[in-house]
Formats: sequence, structure tokens, C-alpha cells
Amino acid sequence: MREHDKGIYRSNYKCVVLLLLFAVAACTDNHRSTTQLCNANTELCEKLNMNDNQCKDERMALIWQRLESKENPKDMVKFAELKLTKIYIRCMTVSAQIQTTTLKEKLSKRSVALFHAKDSEGRLEKELQESPLPEIILYRWSQGDQKALEQYLRLEDTPYLDSTELQLGLASYYVDKDKAHAAYILVKALTFYDGEPGEERDKSVPEAIKSLATNYHALGKIENAYFWAMVGNYLDLPVAGPKKLEFMYPMEPETRDTLDELANEVSKSINSGSFTFSMVEHFTEEE
Repeated sequence: MREHDKGIYRSNYKCVVLLLLFAVAACTDNHRSTTQLCNANTELCEKLNMNDNQCKDERMALIWQRLESKENPKDMVKFAELKLTKIYIRCMTVSAQIQTTTLKEKLSKRSVALFHAKDSEGRLEKELQESPLPEIILYRWSQGDQKALEQYLRLEDTPYLDSTELQLGLASYYVDKDKAHAAYILVKALTFYDGEPGEERDKSVPEAIKSLATNYHALGKIENAYFWAMVGNYLDLPVAGPKKLEFMYPMEPETRDTLDELANEVSKSINSGSFTFSMVEHFTEEE
């Protein structure tokens, strides 16, 4: 899979940390409660870089997620631990190299924590290797598992992929093979967004809209490309502005006005979670 496509469904690391930390952050004494947890469950913390300001938030989120995995070892809980482990690894990879005024003892401790986290990452991936959950199948595919790709494609047109993120994963497969079908899937992806705040709103929905504009541009369907770019404008996404779009996509003023009006309507429906396929069905048919 192309690096660009992998970006469609990679976790937004900052958002994941914040979402999984919100309960902890609401406490008035996070440090003490985490210390108490570690004292009672030494195996959750002993190989991490405790008493170190580097990667503090990432470490805290991982520790509490490890506790949840210990108490409720289901696949999706382990998958959440895997994602936070990867976030911690990313942070510690940088921290382990900081040498300016850091004692060698801390450098060694960070290196040990990094190696331990990588071991945990490998263990979790092995434990989830046979998971039938589509989110985990998608993750394995993103890591280059061709068997997982075959599994994922078999889930197309089933309720198992009824989410914005999972449809985005499916669209990433078709974008180089059948752009019209990829566009169809991207529109379908937007119908599953429920209007709630979170990673889906911040990442998946914008990705679907920008991909639609790009896909239709590549197909030479200027009205469709202009329309989805304008939807992005109405939603304040980082896309070309109206003036630039007018230059890029010349068309009759009446047509542009009609598309602008519909784009405004569709943007509002997406924002509220009430978007339906029928709103754009007349120009989303597959060839």
C-alpha cells in the first residue's frame, strides 16, 4: 500500500493520547494516582522510564491502558494498548537520543524503556494476529500483511465495514485501480459519520472530502471535483479557496451557483451527521 494511502487510517497520535487521557487528566492528582497504580501493579510500569519528564503523558496513557488490558483482555482493548505503545515508542525514540544535559543513567533508562516497549509491541501484534475484527485486519494490512488484505476485501459490502474509517481503508485499495469506485466508497464513508466530535470528525471526515476532490480531479470530472472542494471550504478544511477553484474549474455561472448551494447544504448535513447518499447520488454513479 502506498504511504499516502496508509495515512488515511493511521491513528492521529495526538488525538488518541488526549482521548484516552481525558479521564486521567480530570483528576486533581494524576501523578500520585498513577504512582499508586504502579505500586499495586509493578508489572505495568517497572520497565518504563518512570520519574522522567520525557514522554510523561504518553507513558501515563499507556500505563492506564495496560491496566484495562489486564482487567479486560479483549482484542479491541489490546488494540488500543498497541496504538498507545506505538505512540510511546515514537516519543521515546526521540527522547532516548537527547544527550545535552541528560545524565547517562537516564539515557540508559530510556533505552531500556524503548526496547521494552518494542517487545510489548511485538507481543501485542502476535496476540492480535488472528483477530477477526475489521479494525485489526485493516491495521495488519497497513503493516504489509497480504493475507489481511484478502480478508479485508472479502468484507466489502458487509455491515462489518460500516464506519467512516473502515470505508476509507477500503477506498485506499481502489484509488489506483478504479477511481470511480473509490469515489463511490468515499461518499458512502461520509454517510456513517454521526456528527459527534472526536477523531472521526477531525481526521476521517476531512480525509474523505479531500480525497473525493482529488479523485474527481484525476478523473477529469470538474463539476464533481469543484463541488467536493467547495464542501471542504464550507467546512474550513485546508483546500484550495473559491477564487482558485474558479480558475481551476471553468464553468457556467449558473452551474457554479447550483454547485455552491448544494455544497453548502451538504457541508451542513455532514457537520450534523445527517448526510445521506441520495443528496449527491445524481453525480456519484459509477462508470
